[in-house]
Amino acid sequence: MYNAEGVGISSMSRILGYSKGTDIRRLLYLNSLIIRSIYHEVNQIYEVDEMETYVWTKKPEGFRWITYAINRKTNQVMDVSIGARNKENLGKVINTLKSYNPIIY
Repeated sequence: MYNAEGVGISSMSRILGYSKGTDIRRLLYLNSLIIRSIYHEVNQIYEVDEMETYVWTKKPEGFRWITYAINRKTNQVMDVSIGARNKENLGKVINTLKSYNPIIY
């Protein structure tokens, strides 16, 4: 609930009274329970973008990239990949889009 409202890990830990590590483990566990939706759409236009953020530290090892694809018509998020900025993570998003037979991405 707190994370959905934009409260950071440190604030959640302070409010809930748990360590940051415990909060992160719980978030990762909840993330593993999410079932991705299956979309049956073809011939759509998709937009792929990325943004940079950091985890714990602003040093180079703390930076992560969020790569995502959205349907331009419906604004539905089609896929998301979080990690290093490399071909592997971008490829995950692109391969998902290819399965939808897009007009353009």
